[in-house]
Amino acid sequence: MEWFSEQQAVLAPYFFLPHPVAVAAVVAFGLFWSRIGPPLAPGRPGAWFGFVAGAAVYAVAQVWARGEPTTAVMDLITSNIDPARVADARPLTGIVEALVAGYTLEMVKLILMLLVIFAMAYPREPRAATTAAAAPALGFAMFGANAALSPAIQQLPVGGDLVFPIVQQWLWIGLHLGTAYLLAKGWLVDRLGVYLLSAGLLHAAAVYTATLETLGWHPVVVTVVLAAVALSAFSGGAGAIPARR
Repeated sequence: MEWFSEQQAVLAPYFFLPHPVAVAAVVAFGLFWSRIGPPLAPGRPGAWFGFVAGAAVYAVAQVWARGEPTTAVMDLITSNIDPARVADARPLTGIVEALVAGYTLEMVKLILMLLVIFAMAYPREPRAATTAAAAPALGFAMFGANAALSPAIQQLPVGGDLVFPIVQQWLWIGLHLGTAYLLAKGWLVDRLGVYLLSAGLLHAAAVYTATLETLGWHPVVVTVVLAAVALSAFSGGAGAIPARR
């Protein structure tokens, strides 16, 4: 019982009453990115299953799939570094954290995509395969965007300080969809491993912007870097899908 109580406490920050403005913004962001990308089949039951599954696993993925390996790797690294130099090594340890986060979270999305593909009876048609990848990624990204925006809207004053979280979460949703399209392409051409490597690297580059922020980089610069990564991921992933409206 004590273990369950501890896990509930760890997951609790991800479950709260969403702010209505944050919810409206997240829905708008999701509709925007999903409309300008490759054609999807939102009416299929598998799509809604994937969307709900993606949203449902977000907190678990952050706490365990990403959190536990990151803690283990960072403990190993810091145990071999002079404690006085840990802060100086932050740019390098941030790269390690970003790589662990990027690849573990993309593997979670890959597993979700395969589950939806199984539910759809293993489609090879581009629209169905793209939907199988995009639906869970969209649920995953929108849950995460709301988890970031709701507290920000409640805590930050209306103005410039609030612009950066909003823009950044808009970009994160685009990045998640872009890397999902890469996974869909990997399924279509039987090269999942290669496209997972690309998706994980792009995701890691986006995660590293959080380290840039802790290092004191201006939010404008951090947002521009994130925009470059997110737009590259989205345009590259969308362009890889052999389908048109």
